[in-house]
Amino acid sequence: MMVLACDTSGPSVSVALRRNGTIVSERTLDIGLIHSATFMPMVSDLLRETQNQPADIDLYAVTTGPGSFTGIRIGISAVKAMAYAHQKPVVGLTSLEVMAFPYHVSSGHLICPMIDARNQRAYAGAWFEGRQVIPIDNQPITAFLEAIRLQSEADTAIRGVLFITRLSLDGQTECLKPLVVRKAADSMMLPRAGVLADQAERMWEAGKAQQPEQLKATYFVKSAAERLHDKQIR
Repeated sequence: MMVLACDTSGPSVSVALRRNGTIVSERTLDIGLIHSATFMPMVSDLLRETQNQPADIDLYAVTTGPGSFTGIRIGISAVKAMAYAHQKPVVGLTSLEVMAFPYHVSSGHLICPMIDARNQRAYAGAWFEGRQVIPIDNQPITAFLEAIRLQSEADTAIRGVLFITRLSLDGQTECLKPLVVRKAADSMMLPRAGVLADQAERMWEAGKAQQPEQLKATYFVKSAAERLHDKQIR
């Protein structure tokens, strides 16, 4: 089983190749939103160096958002094209699911990945012991912190909170006391293609892969162009 996984949803680009349960190659570039210039060359280099062709891939995986609208479209379009050309299945997962997955057995901690949505808002959701307990949404940071507080009051097994984010939360988490509040390591604050490949293979084994034409972006907000169009037709 060979899985090619790709993330272009944020400021970094990440690609990984997983063969028979092992990551054989993974690379990440965190140099800003220039994915149109870096993504496909990274895929080509990875396949060449591992002596594979797109036709050798059994399953394609990609993050579907939220994040950069342009980045999401680049990744989804490329993966759909490669999978469709070779009649292979695909798995799409949100960037927040991929960020949370390495901690899915983190005992006693609510796992809270967050992505900057600007203007004191975040794309955010929460997981506890592998279960999603706060749905992903684009919301004010203060509203998400309040949702965490309410969730911890409803479930006394929650003893702490692990934030996975580049956002500064200094001075904003006082409402969560007496929970232990921690932040993930810097290296884990962005979606990693190797993690996505692992999740995708599990979903394929569970019969949850899709056909390429079924793959959809998960923006959780309208694009600037869509908002302008809505304003013009009012």
